[in-house]
Amino acid sequence: MVRIIRQPTVVSAAGNLPKRIEEYVGRVNTATREISIAKMTSPAGWVEPGQKPEFTEYTVVLRGMLHLTTREGEFEVAAGEAAAVEAGTWVRYSTPHEGGAEYLAVCLPAFAPETVHRDEGPISDAVAPTPTTWSGPSDPLIHDDFHIVTGGPGSGKSSLAAALSARGFATMPEAGRAIIQDQLLIGGQSLPWADREAFAELMLAWEMRSYREAAGTGRPVIFDRGLPDIMGYLRLCGLPVPERVRRACRVMRYHRRVFLAPPWRAIYQEDAERKQSWAEAEATGRAMIDTYRELGYEIVPLPFASVGERVAFVENLV
Repeated sequence: MVRIIRQPTVVSAAGNLPKRIEEYVGRVNTATREISIAKMTSPAGWVEPGQKPEFTEYTVVLRGMLHLTTREGEFEVAAGEAAAVEAGTWVRYSTPHEGGAEYLAVCLPAFAPETVHRDEGPISDAVAPTPTTWSGPSDPLIHDDFHIVTGGPGSGKSSLAAALSARGFATMPEAGRAIIQDQLLIGGQSLPWADREAFAELMLAWEMRSYREAAGTGRPVIFDRGLPDIMGYLRLCGLPVPERVRRACRVMRYHRRVFLAPPWRAIYQEDAERKQSWAEAEATGRAMIDTYRELGYEIVPLPFASVGERVAFVENLV
């Protein structure tokens, strides 16, 4: 007998930073109790509470580095390697290194919240818990009231942000379009068709300033793109991502749920600032999905619907 499992179920994750768990086989997605198989995507700096599970867990690292802390010592599992943690062993998983990690976790019998036996209370001092204020350049600051709308150009995200502003939401405008307008006004060269690296530097400064300004509003804020969009843009251009950009994405966090305006041919139009082709617009959308997921965010696609219907969709989730 062959059974094709077409898609996983995203299940909740423990830890100090948002982590994505996609269960393909297990108690949730297939009602399987004997074994669970899940793909994990965790950001740099993620750590979960220690645990002493009743199941044996086999882990295969696909990308990055997974760190294991046990009573026997510290272990690092690199991409292409695997680890086996026997049932009854106390272990704490983390991804402290740059770029986080992706890995497969296989549990025998299947993972269950009642059999994982996680430590109670704050995470051990061996890895500090997430602070509530930004106390230094490596400490993450998470604002669950900061909501990003991302996507490719011409997908309707800016129209949605404007409509949400009219509904009373605080909003932060898109960096790219405003920078292009300013550079054209003064005859500058920090433009995506002239000097992409300089353009990205201006976007970084813009988005960091927007983040700080939003922190002073004291209410939910809608961002027309966020810091991770800069990382996605550089990758799309085939340019290296500077460590300062990666660090900004790590320490200035938004709500884990990110709204994606998918490419929509029916409404796509080029203009003076938007010179990308339709194919480039599609590629931009894919790049943003990959980047946000790598950083531990959950992508929520907006419906192909009117601006008013999209506003209602967002309001229902914010």
